[in-house]
Parts: sequence; structure tokens; C-alpha cells
Amino acid sequence: MTTVVTSPPMACLLHAEVHPMTSTCWGTTLDWYLLHDHLEQAEARDAYQAAVEREMIDRHVRQQPA
Repeated sequence: MTTVVTSPPMACLLHAEVHPMTSTCWGTTLDWYLLHDHLEQAEARDAYQAAVEREMIDRHVRQQPA
């Protein structure tokens, strides 16, 4: 059986990873952009990417043994 992916992998703040986005992922992304609507478009994209990367690092650090 072949699985068809309709969405290219994107940075997901909800899951702190890069994967094909679901509607739940897009909802989180939209909410983030609406909270940051004061930013210019390019600035908002960069800030979103930085937020995803920070969350990825934070989750990675939390998973490390003490």
C-alpha cells in the first residue's frame, strides 16, 4: 500500500519537529502567527522558525538523564 503525503514536511511548533502538517499542526501555527501579527511577514517567519528550534532543543534537553 502506498501512502500519499499531500503536505511537504514543515517545521511544527506543536510537535517540535519537522513533518507533514495536519490540521491540528496548522491550527497551532495559525494561532502563533495571529499572536505575532505585529511582525513583518519575513520577521514573523524567522521568529516562528526560531520558536520551533527553541522548542526542539528544550525538549531534547528535558529528555536527557540528569
